[in-house]
Amino acid sequence: EQPDATIIVHTGYPDVYADNPYVANINVGGMFDRVIDLDLAYEKRPLMHIVHAYMMEAFGSLSEPADDQQEMFSGALLQSVSLPHRSVVIHGAGTTWRSRSRSPAFWSDLHARLQAEGYTTVSVGGPADHGGGTLDMRATLTLAAIHRLIRAACCFVGSDSGLLHVAGATQTPIVGLFTC
Repeated sequence: EQPDATIIVHTGYPDVYADNPYVANINVGGMFDRVIDLDLAYEKRPLMHIVHAYMMEAFGSLSEPADDQQEMFSGALLQSVSLPHRSVVIHGAGTTWRSRSRSPAFWSDLHARLQAEGYTTVSVGGPADHGGGTLDMRATLTLAAIHRLIRAACCFVGSDSGLLHVAGATQTPIVGLFTC
């Protein structure tokens, strides 16, 4: 344990680390005492909880059970999001990873079935992801805004993707679709 250590993160997804009180800086160069590469840490340990997989890669040991909750920090999270009662946020991952998603017909049917049961469905993700929700928010929100949206929903449904892990950083119930 090194409580005075400085953490610098190099990532293609800097929004994930925005406002994290444990990270000193993001995407800066320089000489480092230690480099920990977390790429594919979870994929190498698919039967582990994601936090345990990252802890094993970084430190060679498991986290404490109290540390298993994923976290996402952002000053913007203090803003509240208002969604209609019984809203479900859905991330129908597109076909760039065919093995990690379902067909467009599956996602359309899911939206239709939930709406028939009285739920408002909200589509999130990028322009190549499947939509069909009551509210189509694809390609319009920052990662922090998607996080707030998921926190305000009664449920999140999504493929194995980054947004599934964003949902994991909330207390919102999750239905994760793992198709590999």
